[in-house]
Amino acid sequence: MSFPTSFLPLVKSPRFWTDYFFLTDTPSNSPYKKAFRDAEKESDDDSDDDGSDDEGSEDFIQDSDDDQDADDEDPDDQDSDDEESNNSLDDQENDADESLNSHQLATDQNAPNLDTPESEPNADSSDSPSSPSPPASASSSSSSSNRSYSQALTFPFNQYRLPENSMDFNLSITLDPHLSYIPLAFSADPVYNVTIAHDDQAHWHPFVLRWNELELISRAVGITAGGQDGKLEGEEKTLYQHPGLPLLFLYRFAPICQGDDAERIVGMLAKAWERVLGGDHRKDVRRLIERADCRKRGFRWFEEGGNWWIGRGESAETAEGVYTYRSRESVKSGKWRNEAWGALITEAEATVGGVGVSEEEEEEYRVLGKKFAPRTTHGLVVWLQLREKDRRMHQRAGRYLQLTLDGVLRVLDIGKATSSGASSCRVNGRIVWTSDHIAVTIYGDLARGKAIVKQTLWWLRAPLATTVRDASSYDVLPFSLADEAQDKTDEALIGITVPDILPRCSWLVGHTLPDSLSAVLQSKEVLGDTGRCSGPTDDGWFTVTTADGGELGFNFTRFDGEELEGTGAIALRSVTLQASAILHRLMEESGAVLPPLALAAKSLEGEVAELSWVPHRVVDAQALHAVLSGGAFDSWVKAERKADDEDSPDDDEDSSVDE
Repeated sequence: MSFPTSFLPLVKSPRFWTDYFFLTDTPSNSPYKKAFRDAEKESDDDSDDDGSDDEGSEDFIQDSDDDQDADDEDPDDQDSDDEESNNSLDDQENDADESLNSHQLATDQNAPNLDTPESEPNADSSDSPSSPSPPASASSSSSSSNRSYSQALTFPFNQYRLPENSMDFNLSITLDPHLSYIPLAFSADPVYNVTIAHDDQAHWHPFVLRWNELELISRAVGITAGGQDGKLEGEEKTLYQHPGLPLLFLYRFAPICQGDDAERIVGMLAKAWERVLGGDHRKDVRRLIERADCRKRGFRWFEEGGNWWIGRGESAETAEGVYTYRSRESVKSGKWRNEAWGALITEAEATVGGVGVSEEEEEEYRVLGKKFAPRTTHGLVVWLQLREKDRRMHQRAGRYLQLTLDGVLRVLDIGKATSSGASSCRVNGRIVWTSDHIAVTIYGDLARGKAIVKQTLWWLRAPLATTVRDASSYDVLPFSLADEAQDKTDEALIGITVPDILPRCSWLVGHTLPDSLSAVLQSKEVLGDTGRCSGPTDDGWFTVTTADGGELGFNFTRFDGEELEGTGAIALRSVTLQASAILHRLMEESGAVLPPLALAAKSLEGEVAELSWVPHRVVDAQALHAVLSGGAFDSWVKAERKADDEDSPDDDEDSSVDE
């Protein structure tokens, strides 16, 4: 067992885990490349020290010459080799079945391969996931010639109780610096190694582990790591103890289902996060735990003939399928290797022995489980109409709205917003975008979340035809921008960001939150003689008060670590002339603008001014005060939008795509 020391800084970073679980689209200059390069060097050094010869190794899955060539290519170009790789895997699995029989792990040699994916029920066959490529060797990282620097993290457990019959059982995941595709491999070394799950942003099949199985495996790995053959020392050894790193890396494949002891599971996860991250990361931990909660979606495990499969529904007879390799059909047909998996669980039980969880640990799980109890999740989709004659929207208005909503909701810790497509039509031979769709997730209080969404749309001066739909059924929900009393909140919030060009998206204006913003806010040039600034609080809020009774809250929290990208929030608690003047001076000094109002204190300059972006109106302090003191609904009512025949040529051109 080994764990790259170069990964220690990564696993202690909430940013890494956010990217790992949410498969963030990391830029080409991924912040993780150096750690992966260093991990590869560690692996090479270990191989040299052990006197091992990679070319002579006899792993179950061996790279053919063609496969090795594919490894040397850019990972984005490997799709064309998938079919050949999978055909090779077919032959290897048939050989493996014969070996498994000799180890009393009989399987049906004629059964379809485990890694033949099953599509979601009612899904079009053209959308079914392609078969995953064979996983990287469970015992080694990629070769030094592989420029993707992928790294296999192995979680083994075996006491070698019967050396003549024993097998080295483990689960392993393979990571690359972009965290774009994460496979889970099951190995009964030296004869069996196959992908049993994978997660990505295309056709994911992650749901495969039951929680009692995952806990047992994680405990077995922790015991093995602490044994004399574990090879882990110091901090790495501590992080591998249960609950720790094995649990955190693997629970993306273990949904919390109906019938599970959710409180205990959540407490166990919270304890693992506490051990690995340390400090106070309540918001991050809550989001990472809530991601695993699939109870509202109806996920449930079913047992038939001593074997378990996952579906969605109350009974085995009526359950619908989910994206998994462990479906009812797979378990019954033999695609899922029931006996081999059962042997792995038996080995984990033998490794753990009779060691149970202490009463103190159980009590701690319960306490933490209550503290981090997952909130109810609500899914909405905002359809922002772009070409209504009363209020024509700029082509980038949807992205502008999404980035603002995401920033405000995350600062408040009540949700998030992501892009969810668009609609278009053909006008005079051109494709014209007619609406942008923003997926909004609300945690907990749906009424509050909808009120924030509506307020943001008011500040944007969105068309009356804008609708909000249920993310599951796509039914249009009761929601009218003209109804001030509906979805009402006493909170008044706007966004704040500094426009800039980001390397990962140089063709669009980026939203950034430079570190200097908080210093500028607290400077004498901004506060003058009338303002006082306190903070930040543990949640990142600064409070500015003024001599005339004004009060504004500022939150510049970024959620992407060292990157500058982000949209902050301003709480308009008491808008006075002096408070508005301080905000205006902050905008002047820092170059910040106020989304989604599209207000600026000075003209945009440089590349930002040249790129296609929502037009910003330059205002003085008095005009800014008039807008903010009037409120979001008043701003929406008074908005003036050009009629269709009054649109400027530039605006019209930006709303279409030539074929």
